[in-house]
Amino acid sequence: MNNNIVLKLDQVSKHYGGVAAVDDVSLQLHEGEILGLIGPNGAGKTTLFNCIAGYTKPSSGEIYLGEKPITGLKPHKICKLGIGRTFQIVQPFGDLSVLENVMIGAFCNTNSMARAKEISEEILELTKLSHKKNDHANSLTIVDRKQLEIARALATKPRILLLDEVMAGLNPTESAQVSEMVKGIRDEMNISLLLIEHVMSVIMYLSDCVCVLDHGELIAQGCAEDVTTDERVIKSYLGEKYASRNK
Repeated sequence: MNNNIVLKLDQVSKHYGGVAAVDDVSLQLHEGEILGLIGPNGAGKTTLFNCIAGYTKPSSGEIYLGEKPITGLKPHKICKLGIGRTFQIVQPFGDLSVLENVMIGAFCNTNSMARAKEISEEILELTKLSHKKNDHANSLTIVDRKQLEIARALATKPRILLLDEVMAGLNPTESAQVSEMVKGIRDEMNISLLLIEHVMSVIMYLSDCVCVLDHGELIAQGCAEDVTTDERVIKSYLGEKYASRNK
């Protein structure tokens, strides 16, 4: 990780009527960093992702990719600029092969069938899915579908990858497998990652820095060890059992 800021949120808010789903959030993601985003259900984590990726326009505040303002741009434009994302509920194109699914992502940056295939095969190698490239996506296990979701996002050639609860539904062995893959992606592709996750062991293992949302507000940020001992975080999210278990 270095000090170059690749993503900056400056006082970003999103209101629905009188409810603030995201309330005045400012944060920075540095080049090569893995930044974890945690908080209780309904804290505003996915809404914040949607603001960054262009699926939701912030009510106020600014979002910058490097020094370029991207607030309110359409998702396809933000994707072309270098922000890829996954979704909580994976929805591959079931009747297409694994390779064809990834190629859909690759077409974000090329019109060449041959080049899209080449990019996709490289990504499948990195995400450990090469041996299943000809399988139909609807035949995959849940862990393979999660990896396919990541592979499709990576095929867009992102500078920044947003991962939305990729460990949800996985057992500990599968979570460890995907965690190692995520670290390998960061190292091999030299990209920065912002991840939403509820599995604290994954957050502790992967994250260089952690931000905590509660009721749309950023209540803590820092290294994982400091954040998980913060009284506000324990009260709002982790609970006293977590705190006593990790003393």
